[in-house]
Amino acid sequence: MFEKEKVIPVTGGLLSGSTKDLLPDNNDLHTLLNLVAPERTLFWVTKGEWTMHQLLIGLLNITGAAHVVIATYAMCETSARMVAQLKNGNMITSLTTILDNRVDVRSAGSFQLMTAMSDRLVLDEVHAKVTVIYNEDFKIAVLGSANYTENNRYEAGVITTNTDVVKAQLMWMNKAVTDGNK
Repeated sequence: MFEKEKVIPVTGGLLSGSTKDLLPDNNDLHTLLNLVAPERTLFWVTKGEWTMHQLLIGLLNITGAAHVVIATYAMCETSARMVAQLKNGNMITSLTTILDNRVDVRSAGSFQLMTAMSDRLVLDEVHAKVTVIYNEDFKIAVLGSANYTENNRYEAGVITTNTDVVKAQLMWMNKAVTDGNK
């Protein structure tokens, strides 16, 4: 009934849409970032080769200064410090953070940093791991299993520049900010 699209899996991820561009058989963040383009969706997997804060840095190097909205269940102090440096260096022009309501107990240091750096921060029952980066020229959403922590577990996700997906993520995130505990 429907023509099945050819999908070529590799350990570094796979590319939806056109299969002319493929990720190599590794988990190299630099290679993944080189594939970010308008209206493209990239699937990624890593086993501790890189972290979400490193992915955020790489994406901001592509977009330039941008607004960032982060939803995460957990955030370690290293990630919080990196996000704070990006905010202090004006790579993040505004920062909205949606954290799980127990982050202040699990990681008080990162919670204090994020409270100080965020333009808007709420605590809520959050298990989602979503980062949205946007400015006049770029709209990017990152969805996946990875928190803003450092670990050697397999993590997988999607980077998309599809504007409808980015808008959909911002809709629920803005609602969470409005409804969440400040």
